[in-house]
Amino acid sequence: MKKFFLSLFLVFLSSFSFAVVEYGQLLVSVVDENDQPLPGVSITIESPAMMGTKTLLTNEKGEALFIQLKPGEYAVSCQIEGWQPARYEKNKVSLDRTTKLIIKMQPAEKFKEEVIVVGQAPIVDPTQTNTGDVFDSTYLQETAIGSGGRSYQSVLAQTGGVAGGANPSVLGSTLGENNYLIDGLSTTDPVTATFGTNFNFDAIQEISFQTGGFEAEYGQATGGIVNVITKSGGNTFDGSFDIRYSNESFYEGSDKYPVWEPYDPQRDDTSFYNPAFSLGGPIIKDKVWFFFSVQDEQAKVTPAGVDYNYKWDGQNYMGKVTWQISPNDTLIGKYSADPAAIHSVNADILNAYEATYRQDQGGDIYQLDYSRIFSNNLLFTFKIGINNQYLDAYPETGDLDSPSYYDISTGYSWGNYPNAQYSDRDRKEGLFSLTYFKNNLVGDHTFKFGGEYHDVLFGWYSFTPGDRSYYYWDYDDDGTSEPYFKYVYERVPELEYKGKQWTLYLQDEWRILPNLTVKPGIRYDVAKYWNDQRTYFDPDIMDYRKGPVADFKKWQVRLGFAWDIFNDAKTVLRGYYGRFMHPSALTLPEFLRASDYSYSLWYSAEFFAWYFGMTPEEVCEIFGPCDEEGYLLYQDITLTGNKADPNLRPTYADQFSIGIEREIFPRTGLELTYVQKRTKDILEDSCGGYDEDGNFIDPIDYIDDPDTWADYYWDLCQFFYMRNNPYALRYYYGYILKLESRYKDWFHVKLDYTYSKAYESVGYTQNAGTDFDLPIHYINRYGYASLDNRHYLKLNGYFFLPYDFSVGMNAFFRTGRPYTKYTDRYGIQGEGYPEPPTYGDYFLEKRGSYRLNSIWWIDFQVSKGFNITEGVKAKAILSINNLTNNEFVLARNGRWWSTDPNEEGAGDGSGGTVFTDLYPDGYPIDFGDAYAWMTPRSYEIGLRVEF
Repeated sequence: MKKFFLSLFLVFLSSFSFAVVEYGQLLVSVVDENDQPLPGVSITIESPAMMGTKTLLTNEKGEALFIQLKPGEYAVSCQIEGWQPARYEKNKVSLDRTTKLIIKMQPAEKFKEEVIVVGQAPIVDPTQTNTGDVFDSTYLQETAIGSGGRSYQSVLAQTGGVAGGANPSVLGSTLGENNYLIDGLSTTDPVTATFGTNFNFDAIQEISFQTGGFEAEYGQATGGIVNVITKSGGNTFDGSFDIRYSNESFYEGSDKYPVWEPYDPQRDDTSFYNPAFSLGGPIIKDKVWFFFSVQDEQAKVTPAGVDYNYKWDGQNYMGKVTWQISPNDTLIGKYSADPAAIHSVNADILNAYEATYRQDQGGDIYQLDYSRIFSNNLLFTFKIGINNQYLDAYPETGDLDSPSYYDISTGYSWGNYPNAQYSDRDRKEGLFSLTYFKNNLVGDHTFKFGGEYHDVLFGWYSFTPGDRSYYYWDYDDDGTSEPYFKYVYERVPELEYKGKQWTLYLQDEWRILPNLTVKPGIRYDVAKYWNDQRTYFDPDIMDYRKGPVADFKKWQVRLGFAWDIFNDAKTVLRGYYGRFMHPSALTLPEFLRASDYSYSLWYSAEFFAWYFGMTPEEVCEIFGPCDEEGYLLYQDITLTGNKADPNLRPTYADQFSIGIEREIFPRTGLELTYVQKRTKDILEDSCGGYDEDGNFIDPIDYIDDPDTWADYYWDLCQFFYMRNNPYALRYYYGYILKLESRYKDWFHVKLDYTYSKAYESVGYTQNAGTDFDLPIHYINRYGYASLDNRHYLKLNGYFFLPYDFSVGMNAFFRTGRPYTKYTDRYGIQGEGYPEPPTYGDYFLEKRGSYRLNSIWWIDFQVSKGFNITEGVKAKAILSINNLTNNEFVLARNGRWWSTDPNEEGAGDGSGGTVFTDLYPDGYPIDFGDAYAWMTPRSYEIGLRVEF
């Protein structure tokens, strides 16, 4: 009876649980000399990654499954009376993977000594249905080239089907559709849905990056799942000290770009260093371990053409204690922090120093984990976490009283930075899990039942310094910009937005046959959000009611299979279909806030005087009154809150994949996968309003009537309307070929080739871009995505060489990405063509109609090791970024000075003209001209000491 109530209690707890995998599994299959299963064999495993040893007996199928293993290398010993003992060493267990080790035992009379085999576990996971990569600590250290590569975010770019930078685009999804887990807890920013914390690279044990096909236990993403596992220490004291350094003398210059002042590192102050220290070891051997790390990172860059620096001043801390309470009970506590101050974030030639801003960011993460193995068949885990983050951005000078100035003609800003905002971005989580292993139930099963709970908060205060911003424009083409208009703002008090997310899921790993695994799963996600007054707009009564502004719910069915064709863990056919829901973010309730927000638009009397052929005094007399600065009030605007479709649905993606993987040589796998993904119910806002009869006015109804486009905003756009816009589309398909080899212990090489096409009509906007506000914005929107890479080849790896040398390499080749011809509110109207939009961009040709040239890049690193004393080793490191010093173009100007895409001369100077005190004549950027390039070759030196 007690066992019954205990089981009932665990099932109750698991209904609030979520089994984020932080471990791997080792499946040992023992056969005799005739390949028949051998039951009753004593299997013992040991590893520096675990406390003590674990021993199991093989079942009637000759198998023993070791669960909840930390990533690392394991030694496996086999013993049974009458058979020769065997020991298999260096069997790699990876995060989110099952390693299958097939052992053939021989009768004792045939051999006199124990059979010892090193590193023969197959590289292919015969139960895996997902796509992605696992990066262990050795690979991370040897292939992270230079300081720029020493972050978990930078490593993600090495995976096939991935494009972009620190927040990658995964299989065509946007940069805000990933989920970032560290030790099983989500660290995703609840406001932007991008990565939410930085981390000391030397604290990372392993990274699993799932790009698709993930099981029901993973969610809150339509892109990828990043799962970072930190180090825990061990039975011996181990640590490291690592520092990398560079300055302007380590950078090569360019005589090509930027055109206004070619880059000269000897003129521009640049430096970087990041000392990092880590130490782990036993408090009580095989009982209590500790690990801690600290890092200081200082960087300074001077952009071409300016006389001030961009500066980064950041620190990372982590402390972790692991307590093996009993052989079956483990308790882990962890604390981490990542404060940083970033000075002159937007430093470049277009911003005067006083127009730059400072960003303070970071926070504290507290985590407590408990796990218990009740038996070989039942595993329970529990996690709680508190993640308190902040992000403050305000003028670099600290001046909150002076207004800002912006020149529309040149893009140049001065006076002050036009915004100050202070925000808290907090997440509280509770996670539990229950895993049950059941054999001989029409096959063998691993049942997982669980869920998760998140409480998220966005506390936000934002205002315009000086409560106003001024805009200048050379409207009379005399070469000098004059006052054009200004905005005057009313300050809004600090506001809070909240959300709650929870999940239930059921997952089964069903081994129907020894070589056939089927993984059916179902997941149910709920996400609710409240605005500052916890109200939502009810269109039935044309007023607000109490309740969440968004209430998302979705069932997600997932089904995968893995067929180990020859039952030798060497050739596996995989297939998968699944649905993934994205919970959105706290920018959604912020967009739907209930508080009033007021501002006024004032036009310069000088501009009206030029426009109407009058004097400024006559303008103020006829249209006035003007204020003391000579501006004429044009419009007072009060925003009383945006609205949302009452039937708002969450964004989700359907994915299908099929692939085959083959071990072509020992520890060398070749994999080919086809992936298709379609994202649906994308959230995006539009202008909306009501006519005199109370009927909703929708810009979609005016798309085919260009004569109405010019007046739509002023006459019909009364508020912004959030919905699942039917014109917001995203589609991706790709073929991914991966070759990975650890054939010998002295090298590890990974080659990925992806052929893909990515389409979209809207990118990352946090649901509230200008893409579909007005009817003119809908035209030509669907086409190639900005990160569409037709061909993408990546080569990464390392080699250990004689005399304690090692080399590492990151290299890629990709075909050119697309860009689009567009005009904006300042475009010149083409004859017979519609007027330019009142704001935002009008795509003159289909999205992505133009392409950049192909590019390729190589980062290279060479290290030389030195033995200082027993157990202490130093390593001198030289890193070279952009080894061949390529100067490929990364972006070109797509702006056009006309709504006629073919008008002669409309591309001349269409990108504006850069004016500074140093370059009074300016430098016009025509349509198609380059404005961003690959950085020149640079070097970095480093010293690493391991003990």
